[in-house]
This record gives sequence, C-alpha cells and structure tokens, in this order.
Amino acid sequence: MPNPVFISYSSREAKIANQLVSYLESNGIPCWIAPRDIASGHDYTDSIDQAIKRCSGFVLIFSAHSAKSVWVKKELTLGVSHNKNIIPFKISDTELDGGLNFMLNNLQWIVATDHPADHFPEIVQGLRRYDNSIPSVDPLPPHHKRTKHLIAASGIAAALLAALLILHPWTPNSPALPLADTLPTPAPADTAAVQAAQPVAPQPKTDNTKPEKKTAADKNNKKTSAATSQSTGSTPTSKAAPASPTTPKAGPAPQAEKASAVEKASDPAPAPAPAKPAAPAKSAASTKYNKAVTLYNLHRYKEALALFEELKAQGCQEKDLDLRIKKCQELTK
Repeated sequence: MPNPVFISYSSREAKIANQLVSYLESNGIPCWIAPRDIASGHDYTDSIDQAIKRCSGFVLIFSAHSAKSVWVKKELTLGVSHNKNIIPFKISDTELDGGLNFMLNNLQWIVATDHPADHFPEIVQGLRRYDNSIPSVDPLPPHHKRTKHLIAASGIAAALLAALLILHPWTPNSPALPLADTLPTPAPADTAAVQAAQPVAPQPKTDNTKPEKKTAADKNNKKTSAATSQSTGSTPTSKAAPASPTTPKAGPAPQAEKASAVEKASDPAPAPAPAKPAAPAKSAASTKYNKAVTLYNLHRYKEALALFEELKAQGCQEKDLDLRIKKCQELTK
C-alpha cells in the first residue's frame, strides 16, 4: 500500500476536502488530513511535519481562503523543502500573490472551479506520475458515471415500454381500465342487481290461449245444447201443480249450468307458475352498492357515480366509496 497522500486545505473548505479524502480512500489511496489524523495530545507542527515527510504526494486545495491561511503557507513551505510532488487543485478564481506565487507559479494546475468533484480522477492521474504504487481509477468522474447510468436506465425503460406496446397496443379509443389493480374486488352482485343494470328489451305480448281447444270447447257446448233441446222436446211433461199467474215458467237453466260445467271440464287446467328462487337477504344499501359497482365495470361511469353519491349521502360505510366516487368523477370529465 502506498504512503498516505497529504491534503492541505483551509478549514473553510473542509467539505470539499473531506469529499476528496472519501473519494481517494474508496479507491484504495490512503490520505492524511488534519485534524482527523493527529493523535490526541500530539503537537500539531510535529504531526504535520512527519506526515509531509513520509507522504507519497501533496495535494493543495487552493481557494480564496487557503490563499490567506497561515497554516496552508507553512504546510506548502514544508512540502517544497521536503521535495514533494505538489498538485495544486484550484476550486476558485483567485490570483497567486507573494510566497504562494513564488512556490506554485511553475506547476501545472488542475482547474476545478465548476463541479470540483468531477475532477477528482485528474488528481489520481497526477499522483500516479510520481508513484506507480498508487492504484488507477476510472477516468470518468462521478458526474459522468451518473450520466452513463441514467442513459443505460433510460434505454432499458424505453425497451420495456416498446415491448409493452407491442403486447398491448393502445389506441385513442381504448376504454379506460377498471380499478382492478387499485381497489378491492367487491362481493359479486346478486341476480336482481345485474338484471337491473342491464338494459331490458321490450318483450312482445303473447296470447297463451289455445284457439284449437276453445274451438273444440265451443263444439262440445253446441252439441250439448242441441242434445238438451232434443231431450226437452221429446220427454213428456210430468204432472205438476199449476203455476200461479205470478210465477214465471221454468226455463232450461239447469241444462245451461250443466253445459257450462262440461265446458269448464273440457278446458285444461292452467299450469302453475314456476316459483322464483328466493333472493339472498341483503340490505338495500348493499344491493345498491353492488349495482353501482356493476355499472362501473360496464364503463357506465355517470350512472355509477350517481349511485355512489346517493349511497354516500345515505351514510354508506363502504371503505372504498370515496375512492370510487373520485375515480368516476375523473372518468366522466
């Protein structure tokens, strides 16, 4: 493992300095930075002098604050005196002046005034020029790595979308999808609710009477009447008390009743109507809710919305009622 890289910076630039240390050490390049690497009770000047003597490289984070820092000037003087390879990392537009100009004006700078973290790989390349034991890193800065990953993710998303469109082509007239993925599936509606939701076509009236049987009954009636008339004319009249002047003569009423009885006996008895299956006992609110759900699944959103709002006004306690009302309102705009 190479010796640590010494990081010289102003305390005002602690954030960028710590970012640089994290980047280098995550790539296997150890760093020495104050005050992290100064042991408790040790003298600052002795610790800094020893660190500069054994460092594999010297990185100066140059800014307007470090140009005025006394400690940065002292560290830079020690680095020059120990003949260390100094890499100036410039993060702000500040002119060199005085002793800094004397010590740094002949060096190649890394200008990182915009996005300093994107230029961290250049520091590693500069360190490797003087120490081959320092491991190499990806030349792409973190900013470009993120861009590359975003491009790859975008390509994958586009491929998935294309495959989805091929499997399920979309047209402007495609119906809206139901809420099967977002709402709980209600209990199946009873037969009465489903029949009420479906439009019922008017049925033509049918005459259940059978003309053939009526004709036969009429024939039997006529035959019976004729037989009755013949029987009345040929049978001698039995002795009876003379009727009073006010009493009307008895007519063929008993024979007519017999003919009516014969006619009734000839007509077939009507078949009993089939008993309707008993509907399951449900509350009116539950039945109305199931009907509204059925209308929604049939894409009849306006009718379903009217029923949902009526249920809400009646105090219905269905947990997804508000969500269905909101969805119906969106679909009926």
